[in-house]
Amino acid sequence: LGWKPCPRRCTFGGGYKAAEECDHVTCECGFEFCWDCGIERQIALSHDNRWHKPSCRYHTRPEEVSERPVWVATCPQCKLM
Repeated sequence: LGWKPCPRRCTFGGGYKAAEECDHVTCECGFEFCWDCGIERQIALSHDNRWHKPSCRYHTRPEEVSERPVWVATCPQCKLM
């Protein structure tokens, strides 16, 4: 499928994805991200798909999710709060 730059703009540059692979990419710097929207993979894994960008095919609108967000110690976004 191709190559995309690392959302962290690291010196390694980004990640490559073949068509048959899943939409999770790991850059050589270790950053794992969604191929479609670039969010950090751990955020979606810690919570749900409402955290993908609205333009992403994996995004779920917040009003379609019945659970309230909860703080998760392993989530990079939660650690900022």
